[in-house]
Amino acid sequence: MIELLYFNNKNKFQDEEFDHILFLLPEQERVKILKYKQWKDQQARAIGRFLVMDLLRRKNISGKKIENLSYTEYGKPFFEGVDFNFNISHSGDYVVCACGTNVKVGVDIEEMKDINFEDFDSILTKEEKYSLYISKNKKALFYKIWCTKEAALKADGRGLSVPLNQINLIQEKVTINNVIYHTQKININPAYELIVASSNKDYDVSVHEFNLQNYLD
Repeated sequence: MIELLYFNNKNKFQDEEFDHILFLLPEQERVKILKYKQWKDQQARAIGRFLVMDLLRRKNISGKKIENLSYTEYGKPFFEGVDFNFNISHSGDYVVCACGTNVKVGVDIEEMKDINFEDFDSILTKEEKYSLYISKNKKALFYKIWCTKEAALKADGRGLSVPLNQINLIQEKVTINNVIYHTQKININPAYELIVASSNKDYDVSVHEFNLQNYLD
């Protein structure tokens, strides 16, 4: 079972409320959060940490806190000594986090804005370019391709160090470094593409909206 939490980050917190949120996080996280210039980015970073804490609780993993986070050489956060693979993504009004045990997990969410597809030629294979060319819904197909590749790359752990145009998407599956990642589309808002990727073939995704107030009362 993969757990996925999401939070609607559309509204700006009151100053006092955001100060309380920051107070609940370790100092090194507060410093990183306040380096962001935009309030939405600050909130997204902070909420992402709370999503991780809540998922630790849901998985009954004790003794691990945000200050215990370590990072791989590619910048992927993890907790040493526990079987807890997680990944965070945010775009537009949403912050999401997915986690699992005994599995590699990646997640990507993107607000489906109008774009010039030619600007993104470099991330597509020849087959994907052709599929977009003949598609009647180019925007939906493009974001499906983009999010699926991103989610699989994040599950792999190396991120964009692997060129997107070297990754083939075939029937909801992506192969990276001889590992097959199976993907699922999650619906939380029709204006967003949200994809979960897992190294397990058969898995369910339990989706819940995160209630921040549980931590502020």
